[in-house]
Amino acid sequence: MGRLASRLAQGVLPGVFAPRRGAVDKSGPRSPTERGARREGVAREPDGAFHAFDPEQAGAASQGKRKTEQGLLGAAFAALKRARAKQLKKASRKKKAGAAHALDQNHLADDDTEDVVSRPMLKAWLRGDDPEEDTFGEVRREAKLLERMESQGASPSHILEELNGKLGGARGSQYKRMLSTEVRSHMDQLAERVGQVSTDERRRLASLVSRAVHQVGTQNAPTFDKLLVSTATAEAQHLAGSHASVTARAEEFTLALQRAASATYRATLVDKGRASIEKLAADAARAPAASLQLVLACMLRAAHLLPGPSVTTLADGFAAGWVSEPGRPASDALPQTLVPALRAEPGGAFWAVQLMLVFAGRGEAVLTQQLADGLHGLIREARQRCYPTLVELKAAGSPTARTAKTQELWRRLDETAVQVAEVLPTCGAIWALQERVPIALAVEALLALGALDGVGASAPGQRMLRAALLTQERNEWSFLNLVPQLAGALADPRVVPVLEDSGLVGAHYQNGGQVYLRRVATQTGRALIAPVVARSQRGEALAARLLMSSALYLNAELFGLSPEGAGIAVDLLDALRAKPNPAQARSYLARLEELGQRYPSGTGSVESLREFVVALTRRDPQAVKNQAPTRQEADDAPRLTALDVQAVQTTLLKEKQAQREALEQKQREAASKTRAQPGTRPPPRR
Repeated sequence: MGRLASRLAQGVLPGVFAPRRGAVDKSGPRSPTERGARREGVAREPDGAFHAFDPEQAGAASQGKRKTEQGLLGAAFAALKRARAKQLKKASRKKKAGAAHALDQNHLADDDTEDVVSRPMLKAWLRGDDPEEDTFGEVRREAKLLERMESQGASPSHILEELNGKLGGARGSQYKRMLSTEVRSHMDQLAERVGQVSTDERRRLASLVSRAVHQVGTQNAPTFDKLLVSTATAEAQHLAGSHASVTARAEEFTLALQRAASATYRATLVDKGRASIEKLAADAARAPAASLQLVLACMLRAAHLLPGPSVTTLADGFAAGWVSEPGRPASDALPQTLVPALRAEPGGAFWAVQLMLVFAGRGEAVLTQQLADGLHGLIREARQRCYPTLVELKAAGSPTARTAKTQELWRRLDETAVQVAEVLPTCGAIWALQERVPIALAVEALLALGALDGVGASAPGQRMLRAALLTQERNEWSFLNLVPQLAGALADPRVVPVLEDSGLVGAHYQNGGQVYLRRVATQTGRALIAPVVARSQRGEALAARLLMSSALYLNAELFGLSPEGAGIAVDLLDALRAKPNPAQARSYLARLEELGQRYPSGTGSVESLREFVVALTRRDPQAVKNQAPTRQEADDAPRLTALDVQAVQTTLLKEKQAQREALEQKQREAASKTRAQPGTRPPPRR
């Protein structure tokens, strides 16, 4: 503004401040007569006559003068803006031609050079925006806009649509955190109005709120908890009052869970809707077999969307409604109908396991055994379906060879591994609950988990591993936590022959299952690539680091690292993710190998992260798969066999033990020499 005033004063816009025609120059000297007349309150006419001073006339004249000056000043400002815009365009063209040459030839004045440097701020100023508005001011302005929309009668869904638009795009985590904190009270007020909106508006609101929770992340999700709980409670009350058929109510319940992808919303809907679930089970017990199968399929589909505790609540409510019906059919009707439903929806098999445990706790021994037999047959059928393709792939040679035969085998594996990939997480849960389930079912689940290293390489297997990693990120239980213990169980001499009879390679499960662990870790590292790279490309650096941290720390033993080594590896890989450089792939691989040697876990191998490192250097999820030079970079470092890895780890542990013992021996010798020096005397006794 100072520069603007100086330019106006210097006459940048000629004619603006020129004296008006006929105006009296007040700056010059006045005669004594005029000075005396002004002191006495009279004015002199041009002909020399004097008249009395009129205040109203003088005020009107001064007001008209101020209006004229304001109009002239506004025109001056507008003209100056146009002139500066022309100078800015001229300076920009000169800068493109060469900024250094333009400055050397004095083509730009000092003011023009400053304009070129602050070009974005000048553009914002010319548009009327505030170029000095910080993030906090922007957040406050957006929050006030949402409050103004509500005061003007906007619907809650329209307000959430506007909020999602603000949270989307390339907004950083700081902006999202500040905006979530700023609108928290507003969201709580919307939660109190949920009961006043229509059913369609409430369901639309639930989906929009879950979208907002996904965008702000888990750390800022509590902002929307009250609103999610209110919408889920209202939806549960609506479902409880429904008088539709049993199949229609089951489908409506599943659609309600699918509508909002929020764990808080879904858990609240199941907890508040327990009465409707019991009523649904009681009505299904009297329904025909076809209707019962549809209801069970809906329950399995719903269980696939829920976290573990909610699945247990769903199974407990359904079992309570089933056994409370006095006119329910024979006990074998439920298992006979559940097995076909499981074939259609194998992802919800964990609900069937929980249902079996609930019936066992209620003393329904016959029903429990029938459910266990049905699960046993389902798992056996799923694993035997994909084993022949795995055997053919092993006999075909290198799995990375791009021949027509191998491509056909991989396509066939993607088709046959769908069912077993969806059942494997349930098999992990069965193995974790082996003391509460029949032994035959636990052994069958263990044999199915033996194919995890081969199934994990298929497209369904990658989706399954990716879902397991995301489950770990949400601090929920995942079957990946059991993989090191599974390797030891698969190495049992009584289990290895059964695996060999099924067509699998028995050598993978010997020596503690080192080869099996390494293959599973490699597939897990591949599954980690896509979400981390996607978050990095969207600018979600913190979310990418949190996923890497949970994956490496919770599976440190699988990747051959101690917890301390996993923390160092996260810092190392996050630096590579922040500044990817394909030329640094080999150096980072070497540093990871060094970490594996310094912080070994005794199982697994850090070499399984090789493809993950290469993908981070290029930020391409398909880098290793699509580019031959990248595959060569991934294969440059020497590979170790399972026996070599075990030998190296044993040697390192022995070396550390020897160094520790040598240090303790030196300390003892130094202490004995200090006590036995001839020139020293013991301290006198007092």
